[in-house]
Amino acid sequence: MLNDIEAAHEQLNLLYTLMYVDYIAQIIDDIEGSMMMEDEKSYLYTLKIVMAKNLVALDSNGLSDMYYVISDEGDKMLVQMHIIYETLNPWWDEAFDITIDSDLVKQKWFKITIWDQDQVNMDAVYGEAYFRLDMQHYDKSWMHYELLNLKPQGCVHMWIS
Repeated sequence: MLNDIEAAHEQLNLLYTLMYVDYIAQIIDDIEGSMMMEDEKSYLYTLKIVMAKNLVALDSNGLSDMYYVISDEGDKMLVQMHIIYETLNPWWDEAFDITIDSDLVKQKWFKITIWDQDQVNMDAVYGEAYFRLDMQHYDKSWMHYELLNLKPQGCVHMWIS
């Protein structure tokens, strides 16, 4: 039986040599290293907008139909969330991803705008707040809680990772 183990070991060594394992491992390391460098040119952030609180009613029934929009500094809309009807404390609890090129410094500031949907007139802006996505502030592996104060009133609870 000992001879069978030695024979198997010899065959395994031969297979290792015939497959050029060391050479292929080096190529894989080189490729992964270059991919890592390319990946470092952009960052993926996950934002979870949990809820807004302490909003003031804009509708005559004492409640509002709220949704939010996330936009970049150029006011390009990136995300629009569904409407939560008849509330002053809308609970969205939904997450989405934003990818940012590290070279595009001006895309690191974002705006969340809370809107009140109106069936008769145009939708009204309830409030807005700004937040920054910065790799130095947000660690790659941890979620960070943010409380954004809306102007003129209210706040938005969110998680960023």
